[in-house]
Amino acid sequence: MLRVARCTEITPFLKDQLEYEFWSQSSNPLMDQNTLEILYHSGFLNAIPTNVFNLSNQFWKCFQKLLEESKIGYNGKIQILSIIANDFEYEELQKNLK
Repeated sequence: MLRVARCTEITPFLKDQLEYEFWSQSSNPLMDQNTLEILYHSGFLNAIPTNVFNLSNQFWKCFQKLLEESKIGYNGKIQILSIIANDFEYEELQKNLK
């Protein structure tokens, strides 16, 4: 559809690295693509959105802390889900588990 509008894809990443695409309607799309590459390699563009990265870090830190501090329960298992659920809002868990 964007090609019909005379746009050129300028995404500087591989398709499996990023769910987003960048398009340009410039007469010189290579210049736009080079700018995106420079921004990406300078750390200004992230292949993983910051909010996803932060949630993932928060989850794994919580999980690590849980394993370090928890004792094994009566059935020989650590009760993980209830402890992790305390560190996240219910709506946030539901949204990210879809």
